[in-house]
Amino acid sequence: RFTITPSSLACGESISVLVDIENAGKKDEDDVTVRLLQSTLGLDLKSEKFDLENFDESDNDATARFTFAIPTTVSVGTYPIEAIVNFDGGKQTNSDFEDVIIASCNGETLTATVATTSTSTSSGVSADLNLVSSSSGEISGSEGSKTTFTVDGVNTHTVTFGLIGTQSATLTVASTPSTFTLDVGDSRSIDLNSDGRDDARFTLNTVIAGVATVKVERLSGASFLSTTSGDFIPVGIWSQIWSTLSKPSTIFWIIVDLILLVVAIFLIKVLFTKPKK
Repeated sequence: RFTITPSSLACGESISVLVDIENAGKKDEDDVTVRLLQSTLGLDLKSEKFDLENFDESDNDATARFTFAIPTTVSVGTYPIEAIVNFDGGKQTNSDFEDVIIASCNGETLTATVATTSTSTSSGVSADLNLVSSSSGEISGSEGSKTTFTVDGVNTHTVTFGLIGTQSATLTVASTPSTFTLDVGDSRSIDLNSDGRDDARFTLNTVIAGVATVKVERLSGASFLSTTSGDFIPVGIWSQIWSTLSKPSTIFWIIVDLILLVVAIFLIKVLFTKPKK
């Protein structure tokens, strides 16, 4: 696991980086190190050495921790940071990448951008953020900026950044326009095509120097289940029914109704059954 906190910030501020490492092999590994690299930011840090036991032992993992101050001379943008794990006496390496967004620096602010590369789907639809191949991504923007995304590779939707406060942001999501305000950490799910199912969830991650960073997630509730009769029933309908039936108040009244039904049957039987002579 490789995490950067915060994932969006201004130059001159610091990030904290955690890299979890685990020995999945059958032999102990000594002198394992982690290196962080990002040449444009001037980032080149190396961790202490870790001794990891083999996979079957309890001490087979560790966490490398780093802190790095973003230089004040860089431009706004998205920067991929590489974490490299060196093991087997330095003969082997594994690496992974995570992005950090520099949203503002020296008066320059980031306009609408995405944390993943702009792509075109196989159907020819072009969008800034493609959630067909990835379940989530990030967009950032200042007031008035716009960006596009797709969740199905067929329809493109637009996100417009409205009023941005110190800890909140107003977004308008179209094709079917929906305007809402989020505080940092809050989420909102949206039905993009008016079919009764939410297709995407928006979470406000940070607001820095007038730039809001929003996580966009593709929801999985748009799939269908086939019945034996050939009809199609949305999965979301079953979840709504189960959610309603599983509520304590609902269960209570179901039990009450069953008891009343049993009592009613008993009374009817008593009233209409002729006594034996």
